[in-house]
Amino acid sequence: MGIEELFSKLREIIQNLSDLLGYEKKISREIIREEIVESFLNVLGWRSEDGSLVKKHIIKHYRETVEIDYVLRINGIPVAYVLVYEMGEPLVLDSKVKDLLVLSRSPRNIVLTNGLEWVLLVIPDNVFEQPIMRGRFNLLIDEHNMYEFYSNILGLVNPLTFLKQHPLWIWIQEYIRKLHQTPRSKCENAVSLKNYVKEKHGLPKYVIMPDGSVFILNHWNEWLVKTVKWLHKKGYITEKDLPIKLPRGRTYILNKKPLHPKGKRFHSTTRIARGIYLEKNVGSEAALKRILFLFRKYGINTSDVLLCL
Repeated sequence: MGIEELFSKLREIIQNLSDLLGYEKKISREIIREEIVESFLNVLGWRSEDGSLVKKHIIKHYRETVEIDYVLRINGIPVAYVLVYEMGEPLVLDSKVKDLLVLSRSPRNIVLTNGLEWVLLVIPDNVFEQPIMRGRFNLLIDEHNMYEFYSNILGLVNPLTFLKQHPLWIWIQEYIRKLHQTPRSKCENAVSLKNYVKEKHGLPKYVIMPDGSVFILNHWNEWLVKTVKWLHKKGYITEKDLPIKLPRGRTYILNKKPLHPKGKRFHSTTRIARGIYLEKNVGSEAALKRILFLFRKYGINTSDVLLCL
């Protein structure tokens, strides 16, 4: 599987999760486990067919037991445990479970997830020490930084063995290396958003935001989605701002529910965060118009946004 195919499949899982959160009142732990978590692990290369993924493993130590949702193995050796939680349940490792994992000499790499959020932990050998957090990620909110996110997911498992044996890690690292070789100073053919002309320049290959964040673009709607997610992460777009529409627009750009003024559902919805939905299915002209409108609304200088062509 090539790197682009990998990311394409991961995006499909993220969209599936977004749809579930948008339409399901309550998502069962079983659905989270099978439709999101297991699919995610399968795409990353962990599969039950080759023995690298084991489901529902029971750990016993004297009279204590704990059920592990998934065990990740390399050459038959367990290297990480995945524990699946329900939506809304705090992603915190219970102290008794932690002690049991240490005493039973389990793998030190632990993943806690509810499908949406992922917490990566390393448990010290000393039972009295607290787990070390290696990262906390939200699949929807952090998707714009997906390359670093996925590299952290892959890098969680037994670095001494996993980094040498798993080809996906090599591809990810190479992709990140190339991504970070494109700062402002090395953008050979670039123009600021202020001086950008759509008909002349076409869709940029990637966008460099004022804080240095880099967005790779494959289509116009992706530019709109990543811009909105960046504005939300930076604290510009909040739920209290909603709904948002163009000054003379008849439909909403963003709303607390995926609905337009007269109750018609968004044709294509992207969930930016809880209570923030974006109508993303628009043409190139409309996408660019919305991007420029949002930048003006929140005081972002378009001269500070660099487009690499």
